[in-house]
Amino acid sequence: SSLKYYKAEEVYIIVGGVVSVCILIIGSARSVATRLFGFVDVAEDKIDDGINMLQSELEEDIEEVFAQTSGALGPAGKAMSYGIKTPISRGIDQAQSELDLEDLLPCPIKTKLRFVIALSLPFLLYTLIQGGFAA
Repeated sequence: SSLKYYKAEEVYIIVGGVVSVCILIIGSARSVATRLFGFVDVAEDKIDDGINMLQSELEEDIEEVFAQTSGALGPAGKAMSYGIKTPISRGIDQAQSELDLEDLLPCPIKTKLRFVIALSLPFLLYTLIQGGFAA
């Protein structure tokens, strides 16, 4: 009877250890996912800043080209400048709004949940298998 008690106690200890390790694995994977997606957000902000800077430089260059040729074109040069700048600016703004770096990530790490599952699953399976053999 006391042998059964010790065997049951061992099983509880093993199950508790396996559950603790699984919680640690998932917590660590969530921490890594949070950092990764934080980096993705920072990269998106930097890309948006770069696009905005290049867009303003492009608009200035267009104005400069038409300012240099304004003598030959007259008032039509300003209208042409506006007619060229507006569609280009709208196109850049639309492309910028549709740009999402998370869409460019591979499928297993496209979302935070998928990343946590993909990262922790092998370790969880290994822990569960080892716990099963130990029990």
